[in-house]
This record gives sequence, C-alpha cells and structure tokens, in this order.
Amino acid sequence: MKISPRNKTHFQEGLRLYIEKLREMKSEKEVRDFREKLLRAVILDPAVGSGGFLLVAMQEIIHLIQEAESTVGLKSDTEEYKKKILPNLYGFDVEGEAIEIARLRLSLSLIIDQKEPEPLPNLDINLVQIPDSLCLPDSQTTLDTTIEDLRIGFHDLKEKYLNEHDARVKNKLTS
Repeated sequence: MKISPRNKTHFQEGLRLYIEKLREMKSEKEVRDFREKLLRAVILDPAVGSGGFLLVAMQEIIHLIQEAESTVGLKSDTEEYKKKILPNLYGFDVEGEAIEIARLRLSLSLIIDQKEPEPLPNLDINLVQIPDSLCLPDSQTTLDTTIEDLRIGFHDLKEKYLNEHDARVKNKLTS
C-alpha cells in the first residue's frame, strides 16, 4: 500500500496512548488499576529458548508501570514488581539446557534489584522441557490423582456457577 505524503497514517501503540491519557487524567486510582492489570498479565513463550522474550516482556511491563506511576508522582518498586510478574511468566522448550538458562536468567534478573539476599524463586512449574512443542502433553498421566480430582471439582463448580441464574444459589457456590 502506497502512502502519499499528504495522507500519512501513523501507527501508535495502544498502551502508550493509554499512558498519555493517564497523564491528562492525573487519576491515581486509574494508575493503580492499570498497574494491577499489568502485574496479573500472563505471558507464555512456546519456544522459550534462553528466556529472552520473557525477560524483555517483564522489563516492558515494569517500564509501562513506571511510566504510568510517574504521571501521578508514585514511586515504583522494581523488586516487588518482578516478584509479582515472575509467577505469571511461562515457557516450554524441547531443549533442557535452554530451560535451565531461562530459569537462571529470570532468577538473576530478580537478584539485581534485591536489597537483601533472598532465596531464588522456584520456576520449575513455569519453565518446562517438553518432547514436542507442537503436541500438547497428556495432562491426565502427569497430574496426581488428588490434584486431578480437585481440578474436575473446580471445573464442575465453575460450570454450575456459570449456568446458575438465582443470586442466592450463586452466593452459596462462591462461599
């Protein structure tokens, strides 16, 4: 597609536009809500390799939070944010060595900002070696029977809740 100089279109990233909107609004509540949404974002890299994508994704989330917080004068705590983001980073790879490197890179990224030495996070569940990245693993054979029973129970409860229209019954199901 040819773009004439008079009819230039500009690509603008939605998150950057939202941060500009936050600058105009000066709402601390909006910034806090935005921060919490970013900290809960789940990121999956299906060919994690050495973890570069996950590391950059974590850094980008932190950078966005810092930009947003600066619009209302809040101070960022990078160490705390990394602790909250790390459990939401997932990846798998066919190479076991790559998985180990990814775990190490993500753990080391946390150490950089620590004020006091703490044990490294356990990323064994988040970063996993798999035999083939194009096939899903058979979860039925890998889950403990107790966990599988809980998963099925949760699925059934969720199904009941989603199909229930009586508010009192819904309240019972959530308690």
